[in-house]
Amino acid sequence: MPAEINFGTPSMQYFNDSLTLTEGNDVIGFWQGAGTSPTTNMCITREQPIKLAFRWDIQGAFAAFIPSDYHYFANLYFEKMGPGAELNIPNSVTPHVQTSTAQSYSLDMNIPANTLTAGVYRLVASVTLKKVSGAAGLPPQIPLMAFYDMGFLSVYDAQ
Repeated sequence: MPAEINFGTPSMQYFNDSLTLTEGNDVIGFWQGAGTSPTTNMCITREQPIKLAFRWDIQGAFAAFIPSDYHYFANLYFEKMGPGAELNIPNSVTPHVQTSTAQSYSLDMNIPANTLTAGVYRLVASVTLKKVSGAAGLPPQIPLMAFYDMGFLSVYDAQ
């Protein structure tokens, strides 16, 4: 799935990005069976765990100057349609690698079974680059950000 991307500089390229939703195995009665990877219909039972796998590459001259105390933060937002609480999955983090050659990154976010209540959710994911410690000179957040609108996810109770 392509991302909507904001760049701080044309000398840093973000490419080969993807976000894949994988559903775990069904565990309830008639519905028992293997999940699919990636999910094809965006419908899962509450009892299925799900995993979102972020993949992207960064390269360019500016990427070589960003120190390794900058990390990529991935966030997931499940906005429930109608009444009910929204769910924000905590950050998943990976450090930036200081290099001018292409560097591949990946982050996996696992959502345990029974985390989501039954309903329809809008699923949005984002990746941002932020400073986590010390180095002076660069701002706390470099304007590199990508977000993915995964569309709608239907969660139902199979019991």
